[in-house]
Parts: sequence; C-alpha cells; structure tokens
Amino acid sequence: MKIIIQTDRSEIKPKYKVLVNDDKDTIQEQTVHTIEERDSLVWKLVQIYNVEDIEFVEIKKAKQRIRLSEPPVVDFEDEETLIEFMKDNIYLLCNRLMEAVEEGLYYNLNTIKVLALGDTGVYLTSDRKDWVNGLITATNYFETVEDYEGCLIANSLIKQLRNETDTTNLCY
Repeated sequence: MKIIIQTDRSEIKPKYKVLVNDDKDTIQEQTVHTIEERDSLVWKLVQIYNVEDIEFVEIKKAKQRIRLSEPPVVDFEDEETLIEFMKDNIYLLCNRLMEAVEEGLYYNLNTIKVLALGDTGVYLTSDRKDWVNGLITATNYFETVEDYEGCLIANSLIKQLRNETDTTNLCY
C-alpha cells in the first residue's frame, strides 16, 4: 500500500490530489489546494492506513498549446505598491516564473512575460540569460516554505537551461 501525491500546476495555484492505493485499487482519493492541507491529509492517511511509501507525481501540462499563457495582471499605483505586491505574492511569482520558463524553453523564446503591469500594455519580462538566477531564487523560496515539488520543478528547469548552455557554448 502507498500514498500517491499528484501535483497539478496547470493553474496559478497548484492542486494536490492525494490517493491511497493498495496493489490494484485506489482506496481513497481527495483533492486539496494548499501544501498545509496536503501535508495534514497525508499524515492522517499515514496513521490510518499505516503506510510508509509516499510517491510524488507531477502532472505534466499538455505540450500542445495553441498560444502562450497570459501573464497575471498586476494593478498598481506606483513602484512602491508594485514592489509590495511582489513581496506579498512571492509564491505566485515563483510559480509564474516556472510556467513562463517552461513555455520559453518549449517555444525557444529569448524573453518571457512574467507579469502584465495593469492595463498599460507593459510587461515585466525576463531575458533567457537571467532565467537560471530567477529559478535559483524560486528554489530558495520553495525550500523555505517546504514546497519540495516546486524545488524539483525549478531544479529540473535549471538543469535544462544549464545543459542547453553547456552544449551551445563549447568555446569561450
């Protein structure tokens, strides 16, 4: 018997489906929306079913997209309120950065749109050369909030970007 935690990051905030499986069937299934709810549920299920095997599964987004995702729109009055928004919504920003980098890799973009700044038509963007540093920052944040799936995804993207650099910049 084991517990399977499926993380779906197809929307801005992830969803966690927690399943208890015996060898053949799903005994229990529940979806939660925060890490705290997920962890609480998992530990209850561990105690109820006396399970030691826990498996994390990332649900991959469909690779076939018609168009790029739209960045979240941030309404702000001035630079100070924009910075305040960013401080208060670091989880959203880190997840959005990962989503935008995934799209950037898939579509081989040099610049990604992270946020739309109100209805100004202006975007907060990131150049490809800066993606690794942004993902390292996201990884550090995910470690502090114990979102280890976020760490895994960010590290996977970092690895892809570093492998890309290693193969394309053989001569300096």
